[in-house]
Amino acid sequence: MNVRNLCIAFAIVTLAAPAVAENYSPAKVIQAMKVDNSRLRIVVEHRGHFSGGCPENSACAMAATADGGIEAAEIDIRESADGTLWPIHDTKIGRLTNYSANGHLFNPFYHSAQNDVNNPAIEAMRDATLRTLKLRDPSGVVTSSPFQPLEAMMHQVDVRNRNLVYVFDIKTKAAIGKVAAMIKRLGLDDRSVLKFNSTLTSVSEVSAETQGLHFVPVLGTGSLDQIADHHHLEKSQPSERIAAYVSDWAHTGGFVYFEVRNKMFSGPSSGNTFDAKVEGPLSELDFYMALSRIAIGGYAPHTEHYSTADQPGTGYYFVDGQCCQQLGGTLDRSRAFGPDLRDDRENLHYMISYNAVTISDQAASALNVARAMGGRADQYKLYY
Repeated sequence: MNVRNLCIAFAIVTLAAPAVAENYSPAKVIQAMKVDNSRLRIVVEHRGHFSGGCPENSACAMAATADGGIEAAEIDIRESADGTLWPIHDTKIGRLTNYSANGHLFNPFYHSAQNDVNNPAIEAMRDATLRTLKLRDPSGVVTSSPFQPLEAMMHQVDVRNRNLVYVFDIKTKAAIGKVAAMIKRLGLDDRSVLKFNSTLTSVSEVSAETQGLHFVPVLGTGSLDQIADHHHLEKSQPSERIAAYVSDWAHTGGFVYFEVRNKMFSGPSSGNTFDAKVEGPLSELDFYMALSRIAIGGYAPHTEHYSTADQPGTGYYFVDGQCCQQLGGTLDRSRAFGPDLRDDRENLHYMISYNAVTISDQAASALNVARAMGGRADQYKLYY
């Protein structure tokens, strides 16, 4: 084999090789998030890759995400009583930490006054107490991982994960600017995306709050009436007002994609055909976004807890950490556009087929589904 053929063969092998963290260019990953390309679906690991001994939203989970060849991780953020940013999904700290007010750990599987005292709201907790806590893993076992403020954790995380994109899931308006400032301090501008409900702020304010960083607004059925009642009232129809609102966001500097909380899909459940369709109250909006070539992202949940003898209840934890609710228990309703009637988001084929970006509780499985469908054929475009 001559040198030229050897180089070509090497290039082919390199492109076909499984992805590892050091291959990814964060700038290229974020750019790919902006495009609805059926040959390149982007996968984001929800709360990082957590497992036994490795808690969610921890430095360990971020490292495991990178080691698993996933290009991005989502980190949930809430604020303490001191206004400090902490990486935590739940509104209360009992399920995820070893906090105790009476010598016992919080038990997510039953209600009582004695139990609930061990599950205080994080917004009521001072930093001095939070800094003494350890994180619990998915089965509730206390680990050696400390509960750390977000900035301290990101200092640790970024040492070895320079090729991972971070999607910061922000819950309050005040936290948008705080997270942006932290990203600037740590020099994470080129690999960070701010995500927040679009109704937390406005198109006119968002650039100042995000300090020019990349951002993803979120919109679901529950926000449709609020938007239609207060935006673009010069339009006669609610659907026209929603479309104009979405267009405003999509043409704002820093916009990456819209996360739309689509829950109702139709189409094949297997195979490699990209033909999933959205049904329900968001379908008109999705049709407009497709015509306007605005990229859409979505969250694909997976059952968080399966019942055992000592841990009853199968389903999803409530936002306060209590177990368990069914996926269909979070359906929303719009006066103008109707209700969500079911939730199909656990079907990864639907989610990968429809969304340019899929945030998944099972990122490795989502990646495999994308590959089987041809949705990672252009993966090499994410590499340096």
